[in-house]
Amino acid sequence: MARGYKKFYGTPASDAEFEVAWNRLLAQDGVLGLGAKVNGELVGIAHYLFHTSTWATTICYLQDLFTADEECGKGVARALIARLGQCPCCGKVSTMLLARDGEVPFIRYTATCGRYRHQQ
Repeated sequence: MARGYKKFYGTPASDAEFEVAWNRLLAQDGVLGLGAKVNGELVGIAHYLFHTSTWATTICYLQDLFTADEECGKGVARALIARLGQCPCCGKVSTMLLARDGEVPFIRYTATCGRYRHQQ
């Protein structure tokens, strides 16, 4: 999934960079991840981290969100965002997402306490 994500956004990474990222996710070293499965197959990923902001001491930032092509439009991304919003440590989840070619060029998602709002 991560390789598909990097390919989609045109941001190549070496095998060594994938290894470092995977090890950081496994160690929960400043970044965390979620996966979505359908029939036992991984079809979506979300990478997130916590940081401070002007108005809150801790905010959950959704850094990466990606679904397999065959699952696009079937609610995988919404489910991952909603799951983040349900985490006790994620009172508010925010991110900025770029859409695929031909779709809305800029989309903002915010999940608060498991509720999901999509703005265009």
